Amino acid sequence: MSGVSEILGVHTEIVVLEDDTIPSPGFLLFMNENLGLYSESQEVQAISGFSYFKSRRLPETYFMPFSETWGWGTWRELWFNTNFDTQKSLADLEHITDGVRGAMIDAASVRGMLRGQIAGTIDSWGVDWLADGLSKGLVTLYPNGSLIENIGHRNGTHTARKRHPRKWDRIETREFVLDIKLRDTAICERATRRLIKFLS
Repeated sequence: MSGVSEILGVHTEIVVLEDDTIPSPGFLLFMNENLGLYSESQEVQAISGFSYFKSRRLPETYFMPFSETWGWGTWRELWFNTNFDTQKSLADLEHITDGVRGAMIDAASVRGMLRGQIAGTIDSWGVDWLADGLSKGLVTLYPNGSLIENIGHRNGTHTARKRHPRKWDRIETREFVLDIKLRDTAICERATRRLIKFLS
């Protein structure tokens, strides 16, 4: 978290890779192009190089109300306006009980993760990052097919005890996204419903 703040204190945008993620050849092109395309958007929280799905029924890129930190990028102003006070994050989500965001909060156990952070059993700024986007109604852009391979979800700091590790092994990766263009920031309901089912 401090590293992201340090870089964004100097630059207007950032691309972040965890040490257990392997980017595809087209990852940086995808990130840089889309960070430029959506730099003026008030609705987009982040660009994700990681994706849960590869499907002919989804567009080349799409938006979901869920941020991921496995190969991602964002902008200075958005980052420094993010709330990282976990107590406030939890309070901000209390009024969101229905609709797609409410379903996403429940599926991803966001409130439980925030309570764990308060209790000291979880230590991840990503939980507050996710909660902030959900509370503000922001979206994240995803590619259809992951440009990131995560090799740490069986023994990583925050993922070693996943209940269903096998489904994470079935995530398909790709090398390039060719159709990079400015899209409407409306939530892709098909992808979001599928992610809610995946996380539940």
